[in-house]
Amino acid sequence: MRDTIPRVSRAAPSTGVHPGASGETSGNASGDASGVANAAARSAPARVRAPRWQPWLALALLLAVLTLAAVLVTSQWPRRAGTSGGAGAVDTAEALALTLDRTLARGGRPLPPGLAVRPLSAPEGDGEAAAIGATMCEAIGTRLARLPQLRVTPCSSTRAAVAARLDDAALARLVVAQWVLRGEIASRPAGRVALRLALHEPAARAAPVWQMDEEVEVGQLQALPQRLAQAASVALGRPAPGPDAPAIAAALYVRYLRAVQLARVPDAASRQQALAIVDEVLAAEPGYGPALYVRLALRILGAGAPAGPPSERRAHEEAITAELESLGARLLRADPANVRAHVLLLSHAFKQRRWVDMFAHADAMLPHAPQVPFVLRIAARVHLYAGYVRRAGELALQAVQLDALDADSMEALALVHGVLGDDARMAEFAALARQLGHRGTGLQEMVLARRRGDAVAAARAAHDWAAYTGHPAGWVEPFARALADARARPAARAAFDGMGDAARFGMADYFVERGLVGDHAGSLRALQQQAREAPARWVEQLWWPELAPVRGDAAFTAIVEALNLPPLWAQRGAPDLCSRQQDRWTCR
Repeated sequence: MRDTIPRVSRAAPSTGVHPGASGETSGNASGDASGVANAAARSAPARVRAPRWQPWLALALLLAVLTLAAVLVTSQWPRRAGTSGGAGAVDTAEALALTLDRTLARGGRPLPPGLAVRPLSAPEGDGEAAAIGATMCEAIGTRLARLPQLRVTPCSSTRAAVAARLDDAALARLVVAQWVLRGEIASRPAGRVALRLALHEPAARAAPVWQMDEEVEVGQLQALPQRLAQAASVALGRPAPGPDAPAIAAALYVRYLRAVQLARVPDAASRQQALAIVDEVLAAEPGYGPALYVRLALRILGAGAPAGPPSERRAHEEAITAELESLGARLLRADPANVRAHVLLLSHAFKQRRWVDMFAHADAMLPHAPQVPFVLRIAARVHLYAGYVRRAGELALQAVQLDALDADSMEALALVHGVLGDDARMAEFAALARQLGHRGTGLQEMVLARRRGDAVAAARAAHDWAAYTGHPAGWVEPFARALADARARPAARAAFDGMGDAARFGMADYFVERGLVGDHAGSLRALQQQAREAPARWVEQLWWPELAPVRGDAAFTAIVEALNLPPLWAQRGAPDLCSRQQDRWTCR
């Protein structure tokens, strides 16, 4: 496979891209928080938890609160949109397309008409234009996704193909899109930008169906997504889009864009400055949704956090929790179909162990899947958390059928197949996810190597996983030796125990890794400790076949009860690996 699939790495800093999410959930044309959250999520992998309250909130970030356009730190901007990467790139892109057709069974059912949004290119060295273009690209994709009967592949997905220098025809083939939107942005003096956009049909090889070539003030960009959606509705024969949220003053919008740009910078001083600017915007426009999202993300990332005693930090965390719930409820009152609202409230319900509510919000998002496929990935994760593994696989497959370049959905699909024990499919989807730029497949590759008895490959994958999590790798060598020789297991257990509280807590006390080397008692103790905390994404790892001895222990029933899963199971039916016997649930 690696000989035929083009290497399409996301044009992103090497911070470790984790399942996340495209965050195209905004109902506002300004791109709302198009920036902050994926940065946080990508530096906070599935079981990494710092600070202690971040993981469940990171679910909201990870799954769609705000999207960081990852074109911020690139060594070279892509060529002008629409130019070809050469015959070799086209050939390898076609090979990838054929692989996707086969693995995703894309010929089995017709897809809704598709439009792919390419990242806006900027001149090399024009960081200001690049940052603005990143925000506008996400805002445009979000707004276009509100057009009925149109499937939009956002720039968070197409960025990988653009980084691989694929032309529009090759990109359209990969994602099965009829139309491609491409554009360029460049800084001009006096707070202005030059903007060129074109919407065209690559297969027709004709003139664009719509285009613009203008120089505008930065503050005027606020109206661009709505303007483009109106033009697209006419050009593509779609119903006219509904009205957008009220605009704010142009000068305030420029300040908002500045805050988003600063929020993307991964240092405390920049984020604190961004928070100050956001507060300035909200002082003038208290109801401006995009600024509220950015403020929430910045506070989750630590901006404005007190440095005082634990009581002050707890109060700060509780205030953020209330802010998240309040914002979600406010959005839902204004629009019961608002996907962002459901994501926020789903995340809050997760933290509160309210699984029934969590699933209700996931269900409410599913009707929007044809326009915004990432909601299927969210639903797949939610089902996997609760043990509905096969249903999770169905949802993840639908997600990648609708958006084949979503590496996060591809990684989720690999995980599901690994949990089902389908090694061949896990390996295939993990390889595709890695090819598309996902760097968090080390755990799956570690499990695969362990299953085939390849301790060397398992050690290599464990090193990758440790590097991805950002935690020390002192456990890797003892772990690899324990895989090869059962007599080395006590040393591996000692290594896990000696990793220090921060690493052990951040990695959910290595309960999966302990299970892989046969330390089932240690894995069970780790889960008992984790179950006392607010749930985080480690719950999706509960269902690996290697953990069957842990699930079969009588004490596991207390763990699922502490997580409050039984009320959900009683309502929705038993998960794949558990059953109800009289008044108790047992798992295998």
